[in-house]
Amino acid sequence: HLAIDGLVYTLQVHERTLLGFADVDDARLAAMVADALGVADVELLSSRAVVAPYDLEALTTGGRYRVFGRARHACGESGWSIFVKVVRSWRLSPTFALVPEAHRESALAGFPFDSEPRVYRSDLANRLPAGLSMPHAHAVIDLGSESIALWLEDVPLVPARWDGPALARAARLLGRLAASPRVRPLATVADPDRRRTVRYYAEGRLAHQVVPALHDDRIWRHPLLAAVFDDALRRDLVTAAAELPAFVAELEAAPHGVAHGDAVPR
Repeated sequence: HLAIDGLVYTLQVHERTLLGFADVDDARLAAMVADALGVADVELLSSRAVVAPYDLEALTTGGRYRVFGRARHACGESGWSIFVKVVRSWRLSPTFALVPEAHRESALAGFPFDSEPRVYRSDLANRLPAGLSMPHAHAVIDLGSESIALWLEDVPLVPARWDGPALARAARLLGRLAASPRVRPLATVADPDRRRTVRYYAEGRLAHQVVPALHDDRIWRHPLLAAVFDDALRRDLVTAAAELPAFVAELEAAPHGVAHGDAVPR
């Protein structure tokens, strides 16, 4: 607020250039802010975008941001915050240049960048078993043929300890997700072409990356491995790798449920 000659003026300050082509106009942002605050409409007083710190790179993530500010509405003024994630084709990542030419097509198929947007565009949030939830999606915006912006509920971080009971509870909830008849119709919503299967993983990453590493003497002689793991472990792993076709056949014959796909304490 700025006072001039006894009158108080409200300055509207907006700085979202960091978002680049993932930004939206003020009218659309105001609608999302109203959605986040649970009010009919708002007047945007300020907005700012900053990079959301995250220490793990992802092949299909183009950026993570937090957009926040203040807004005026019928009940007064409130602060607000929205999390923005830009997903893109792995083809646009610098790391894609490291993929051998012969494997690039299958590598792209194995990491579809639109999996997460497909989930947020579905009604999965209304189907989840009690005890599970997902961030509310204010908007899922196509940015071109190979990029999508997700404007999501900004979920506050809380201190948590992943001890035995917490992991057991998470495992039970994931089991309920896998067996839920309400969720089952969305089993392939993130992968409608069924590209990410057990067989695909075994014949892709395992066959081209993991199994060759098991047979590479240089890896096992590395000081970090040689000091901890013995030859017996290597023999067991090589033996198990030889049984991969049988393991895949067994898993393909078993009943299939619904999986999160990346359920880790992170």
